Amino acid sequence: MKANVVLSDRAYVAIMTETFGKLETETGGVFLGHYKNGIWYVIESIDPGPKSVFSPVQFEYDQKYINHIINKINKLYKDPLNLIGLWHRHPGSMDTFSSTDDKTNAMYAKINTYGAISALVNIDPKFRITVYSVSLQPRMYRPLEYTFGDKHIPDELLAYVPANELEYKINSASGRKEQKTGKKALFKEIVHKAFNEHYSKNSIPRQNIAPLSDDDIEKVIEVLEDDTDYFAKVGIHCTMSITKDKMLRLSETDQNGVVREYVEFFMNNNGVYVYYDRRSCPYNRGLFKSINV
Repeated sequence: MKANVVLSDRAYVAIMTETFGKLETETGGVFLGHYKNGIWYVIESIDPGPKSVFSPVQFEYDQKYINHIINKINKLYKDPLNLIGLWHRHPGSMDTFSSTDDKTNAMYAKINTYGAISALVNIDPKFRITVYSVSLQPRMYRPLEYTFGDKHIPDELLAYVPANELEYKINSASGRKEQKTGKKALFKEIVHKAFNEHYSKNSIPRQNIAPLSDDDIEKVIEVLEDDTDYFAKVGIHCTMSITKDKMLRLSETDQNGVVREYVEFFMNNNGVYVYYDRRSCPYNRGLFKSINV
């Protein structure tokens, strides 16, 4: 029979380590994962918590702890996990549910429209798992075949949130805080340093700068992409506009849209130039991003 429950390597080992740590009592945990195309994918098995009740004939979860850990674990995955079921250890060879188990299973089955899964662990004398699906209408248990191994799970279900995405969020939040408290005028510092390093003595006077055509504007915007992305990542809010004399202006604005500082861009036969403080210098892709302040 084809398995319709797949446990990740991590989840399967977590069940066994929790069982091994409580050989003399009942214990258990909850399952986080996905239900897709008729298959239950168990990505994480969460331990029951330090304040759980453990005895040879009774077991109760530390619900506050479980809720906390679920929220933490979910933030690690690109595709957030769902609470899809639970497991617990039964004494001896008892691999069916008690009346107390029925109530707990029914509560979990209400969480999702597709119900839940509930697993029992026995050591009689060897370790084994029995897995059931739990449905409410009509309330019933159906035994399921299971297997384990990351190789049986689609890669996208195991993928963590990309590190660069988290870095972007951290930097954005940090940048917004700095702007709000006024600790850094980062945009101005970056621009000022860029001009000090790249300023050309052959600066083109503003009156000699030709207007940008529509095609030129598109080219400049495309060349600026690395730097506009960089400013966003470090929490600097920038806007673009076209000046009356057809230069592209990149402005740093505050939360109310008030311009704090700006630079302007134009083109000539030698490429893109940036104009600031009555000076101009050649602009290369990622110029501002390369500046350390």
